Amino acid sequence: MTPEQIHNLIQVGGEERCRLYLKKLALPQRMEILRQIIPWVKETPKSLKFYHQNFAIEIGALLKADYDIEQAVQLYRRDKLLSR
Repeated sequence: MTPEQIHNLIQVGGEERCRLYLKKLALPQRMEILRQIIPWVKETPKSLKFYHQNFAIEIGALLKADYDIEQAVQLYRRDKLLSR
């Protein structure tokens, strides 16, 4: 799925399908798609809620790493270890 397809699917009620698709991807691929989706996160309350509930740590890592995928993956893994 492309970022545009994911965004459109969330808007029509396909949140669970999008969540499952993104969670099945390897972390670097998920980060790449989320990096492209970031401009749409605040577009609607529905998309903001979806990303906040499901991918807040990933998006936070991307923003902190200035969109560098490799650094964001390292930050994400560190944050996940610290949150246990």
